[in-house]
Amino acid sequence: IIREAMGQCDLIIYQQKTTLYGFKLSAYNFTDLCGWLDVITLEIYLNERDTSEVSIKATAGSTGIMPLLIPLSPLFNALLCWVPFSDQGCNSRLLRDIWKQIHEQI
Repeated sequence: IIREAMGQCDLIIYQQKTTLYGFKLSAYNFTDLCGWLDVITLEIYLNERDTSEVSIKATAGSTGIMPLLIPLSPLFNALLCWVPFSDQGCNSRLLRDIWKQIHEQI
């Protein structure tokens, strides 16, 4: 259900790990217009007493101040990693979309 919800939100899952508490999914998303790269990580905690219950800790972040559409932007983003910037709420919207997709499937 969770992988399908992430796929419905146009995320590309690049890592899935089994952990002591459950598992962890990491995915990325390129924004449509300029090609900013956003990274989403979901940590899924399995309930030991009730296997039908899970808790999800979600984090999202943008990887740089410059979109990947600009030549050499990965280099400039690495050099400018200390510069704070706003993503205009894109990561929050993406996490809300994943949450909605999961709830629609339940």
